[in-house]
Amino acid sequence: MANKKKREKMTVEERAKQFMPFMAVTGLYEALAEKEKEIEKEYEEEKEKVVEEC
Repeated sequence: MANKKKREKMTVEERAKQFMPFMAVTGLYEALAEKEKEIEKEYEEEKEKVVEEC
């Protein structure tokens, strides 16, 4: 192992880009974002109910 050059460490973003073409589930991030919006809306509605009851 003489004279082996070290590579520069990749950033997380660069490393993630390598795997983007291999994503098995298309639309996953969009579906998660939509679900997150639904959950946040439900949370806000519940929070308003609790405040009104007090």
